Amino acid sequence: MEDLLKSIETTGKIKYFVLCGKNNRLYQRLKSLNNPFFIPLTYISCRKEMNELYDSIDGILTKPGGVTISEGLRKRKPIFIYHALPGQEVINLHQLQKLGVVFYLNSWDHMESQLLTFFKSKEHLEKMKSNIENYHHQLMDKTISELVCQILPR
Repeated sequence: MEDLLKSIETTGKIKYFVLCGKNNRLYQRLKSLNNPFFIPLTYISCRKEMNELYDSIDGILTKPGGVTISEGLRKRKPIFIYHALPGQEVINLHQLQKLGVVFYLNSWDHMESQLLTFFKSKEHLEKMKSNIENYHHQLMDKTISELVCQILPR
């Protein structure tokens, strides 16, 4: 994360809210930079506060892990992938790209310009929005117990 943030050349057009979780070292390091465009946040345990944060942002910059991706898709936010670890994250990335619900930043160089270009493009925004809506239409609204009852013989 620190390497990523060091590589971003901020123009002042984007604010990055960095969820540090319980990583106090990262939080303190970012806080010490005193950069008004990198806002470090400690672990957020309150659902309402987390929900408000997601509602207030324009997009999510993350790795393709399950929880953040699920929350981003649920909130219908553009999701930008900056890195994927070998194994499950790479598998997730390929599936998410196939669905068209994430934008893979293929280089950390000029990352902010890639993000700004995306948000300035009505075509990119509409395409991702459409893909996320298609994703939501494919989801089932049944509980796991309802699905199990459908499958098991009576």
